[in-house]
Amino acid sequence: MALKILDVRAADNEYYHKDFHLSMNMLLDYILENYGNEGVIEYLNDFSKVYHKPLIDQLKKGNIQPLETYIKELYKKEKWEIKISATVDKLEFSINSCPGMTYILSKGKIPSTVYIETYRTVYQSICEKTPFIYELKSFDKSSGKSSHVFTRRDNR
Repeated sequence: MALKILDVRAADNEYYHKDFHLSMNMLLDYILENYGNEGVIEYLNDFSKVYHKPLIDQLKKGNIQPLETYIKELYKKEKWEIKISATVDKLEFSINSCPGMTYILSKGKIPSTVYIETYRTVYQSICEKTPFIYELKSFDKSSGKSSHVFTRRDNR
């Protein structure tokens, strides 16, 4: 019997985290049940400021390009269609459904009633203390179809 040696690294694997959406959904429901809506917002706010610190630090310099790159890469990893446009002062994007909610529904589960905050609170937290503001223009609670706008504060 011949011995095969495989040289495989984690970086060689395709990015895959769909079950993250299920666990995040369960976490949102747990926090909501035990700490209320304010607890959900506090958790997502605190998490976002730590997890997204490198992006926040870049945005503080006044350049919206890192945000555009982040959004594009995020949905590329999800293999999800996105409509996006950006100028130096404004970034807009929309999706026909949320990849996380779609996956949760495909597993026969129900998205948390506060799932909207994974957009609204997270993006508002990212923009806090930067030259940009975030507005969730629309959000469909059944599919996650949504429209988002980031604008330079002095250009509203």
